[in-house]
Amino acid sequence: MNKVKPISLRLTPENKERMRLISEYFNSDRYPVEGSISANFAINFCIETFYNLFVETDPNITPKRYYEAINDYIRVRDNEDNDVMRKLNRIDQMISQDKYINMGIFKSLVIDPESKMQDIKSIYLSDTFESKFEQFLSNQVKSDRNYNYSMKHRLRRRE
Repeated sequence: MNKVKPISLRLTPENKERMRLISEYFNSDRYPVEGSISANFAINFCIETFYNLFVETDPNITPKRYYEAINDYIRVRDNEDNDVMRKLNRIDQMISQDKYINMGIFKSLVIDPESKMQDIKSIYLSDTFESKFEQFLSNQVKSDRNYNYSMKHRLRRRE
């Protein structure tokens, strides 16, 4: 069996910051994986993504040069007329609406039965009660997922 030689990476200050932001993204509630994501995972994911976007090609098609491939990617990424993008934007809008509806229900049941939907402030501005409560819920969900993930792996180790 061939052993893979370890690779030592030296990142520029800009890429160190980008790596921090990528790791932060993977460990946020925006990325749908439970548990903590390591820097190794993030680096491997970036390599796989680059490979899938630029290197891997259909054997029946002449491989594209980098600039052709990046232009194709940018054209797809920026094409808001794309049906998939419209669906994703609609899902994002529905999630936001759901958050506001839940906040309205919570406030009327728990805090102030007289409050109305118009009284709800932004869940996206950091200094509002709603945003702090939204962050609290997000942290609770993340904590619960991590706990369940840990319990599942503890049970597997015992088997």
